Amino acid sequence: KEVVEDVQNEQTEVLLSEAKKVEPEAELGDMVVVDTTPEDFGRVAAQTARQVIQQRIREAEREIQYEYFAKQVGEIVSGVVQAISGRGATIGLDKKAEGTMLRKDMIPRERLRVHDRIRCLIYDVKESGRGPMIYLSRAHRKFLRRLLENEVPEIYHGVVEIRSIAREPGQR
Repeated sequence: KEVVEDVQNEQTEVLLSEAKKVEPEAELGDMVVVDTTPEDFGRVAAQTARQVIQQRIREAEREIQYEYFAKQVGEIVSGVVQAISGRGATIGLDKKAEGTMLRKDMIPRERLRVHDRIRCLIYDVKESGRGPMIYLSRAHRKFLRRLLENEVPEIYHGVVEIRSIAREPGQR
């Protein structure tokens, strides 16, 4: 708090006499650290404050994840299969995020197992209450194009141009 002769705002200012009790060399205009913990600030209030701080941290982490993956739409990412269900697969990505690959976005007859490391295309990112929903695909039209761009330097540098790709995922 700022040391003043006449307090107008108790939240940000403190009297010179009070400041001298905390810091003997305090002068007018100085900033002094003053303990402002209320007397009725008990265990329950401390737990509530802790929960509020943790909730804000989680919200900030979700926002960072969303912004990071929203910029990655159309790019290939690497992840680890965490779970497989009737709807699709859950893929663990970086930044402690999870992506969802629906059955329609998987290559037919491709067998994924838990802990397999796979590469897939991020084709959509949506915000939800529990963090970003990251949709992944291995059957999307752009997946093969991106794979070729990553693996073939001539395509990446524009020496060779891909005009179009005709692909049936899972077929040779």
